[in-house]
This record gives sequence, structure tokens and C-alpha cells, in this order.
Amino acid sequence: MRPIFGSDSSLDHSRIEDALDVRNRFTFDCAEWDVANDELIRTHSNAGDNSGGEQEKLMAFCLAGALSFNLASPESADNKPVFAQLMLDETFSKSDPQFAQQALQAFCKFGFQLVIVATVQNATTIQPYIDSVVMVSKTEPTGRNARPVASVATRTISEFTSLRKEMRAKERVPAAV
Repeated sequence: MRPIFGSDSSLDHSRIEDALDVRNRFTFDCAEWDVANDELIRTHSNAGDNSGGEQEKLMAFCLAGALSFNLASPESADNKPVFAQLMLDETFSKSDPQFAQQALQAFCKFGFQLVIVATVQNATTIQPYIDSVVMVSKTEPTGRNARPVASVATRTISEFTSLRKEMRAKERVPAAV
């Protein structure tokens, strides 16, 4: 295997990607049910039957469900996690807002308390799922032997929203935020 991993050959690179990509090894299937009527709403599969967005939704639900099941007490009837804190470190930095919201809904539905590390650009997407914000900023070093300085501030979500509006008015935050 070592010669293949160290190879510059495009064929070897393709083999490596195929071997390491779990999507080629597992099939996930899920059914959405209306529990009030006991009716099937739709099915999801990562086998290519559904759109990319539907497959992303399936993966978010599978991840949330698997974590919830594995973190639940064996005596629990509801499979809610005993340890419910889940840290998401820039999880949605490259996702579209719709997927991010679906994933956040899934984690909340399964009973997780989310600690989300995100840039200000993702604030609009995650805002409905957070109660407070810890803002961390870093100043660039100035001078020959200077070091960067980090500062931390804690805000409620309403204080953060007001601060974003204020910063937007001063053109310090892109309008898309």
C-alpha cells in the first residue's frame, strides 16, 4: 500500500480516493413518517436516488440519530442523549444555508445542546439555533516583537444582532452577513 500512497500516478490517486471514501462502502436509507397519521412521507438514500440536498439531509439525520442512540442511557425509552453537548467547529462554513438549517434542526430534534464555532458570515444561518454568542477576535501584531492579541466578549443573541446591524452600518461587516 505504501507505494500506492506515495505515488504521483492519477490511477493510484483514484484508487486511494475510492478506498478511503466511505460513501463507496455504505448505503444509508431512511424513511420519513408522519407519526400522527402513520403515513410515509418520503424515503431517502445516498445511493443516488435523491438530490444532493436530500442526501445531505439524510446524512445529517443519520449522524444525529447515531450520536443520540450511542449517547443515550440504555434504560432510556426516548433515546435522548445523556451527554447532549455537541461541538460543531465550522461545520457549516462550506455548506449552503438550507443544508445547515436542516442539520441544525436534526441535532435539535434529537436533543443535542449545540456549541457552534462559526465565522460572522454564518451568523444568519445559525442564529435561530443559538441563545448567546462568544465573540473572539484577534488583532494583528504591530511592531518588531509584537504578538497578536485575542479578545473575547459574550453577548446575548439580541445584543449580537444589534451589534451586527451597527457594524453593517459602519461597513465593517459584509452586507450578506
